[in-house]
Amino acid sequence: MLVQELSHSLVAIYRSLKVSGITLFFLGGVSEIEEEAAEAGKEYWIAVVGPLASLVLAAILGLLMLEALGNTSPIGALVKYLALINLILGLFNLIPAFPLDGGRVLKSLVWKANRSQDKAIAIASFTGSILGFMFIGAGILIASSTGNFIWGMWLMFIG
Repeated sequence: MLVQELSHSLVAIYRSLKVSGITLFFLGGVSEIEEEAAEAGKEYWIAVVGPLASLVLAAILGLLMLEALGNTSPIGALVKYLALINLILGLFNLIPAFPLDGGRVLKSLVWKANRSQDKAIAIASFTGSILGFMFIGAGILIASSTGNFIWGMWLMFIG
């Protein structure tokens, strides 16, 4: 998470936006960028770099894991775990559901295409709401049809 938020912050600084800090939470984090990007391109790069950083880190850790394949040491297990977590984090954050990074990427692309930030926010927010309801529905379906209440509750929580 730190690498992802640090990536957002560094690109924001590079794009002349002021960053006052990074706050990490149990299930995520936020780069405290003091102003909104004034251009779709800035928004795009600030948003997309976070998941890309997680995916690159997952690839690097995956390569390290290949070197330790068959290694049952705690270090090998830790590298495998960190690679998997970064892969999941990077892919999850690319889901086009605002306010996830993927939703911000969607917002920037719509903003660039129709030149209206307000329409882009509305479309990205609507898409995020639909995907949120889909996660909730999938959680209810999984919990009720398979009896896997923990997985179902987790999906509902994400939604």
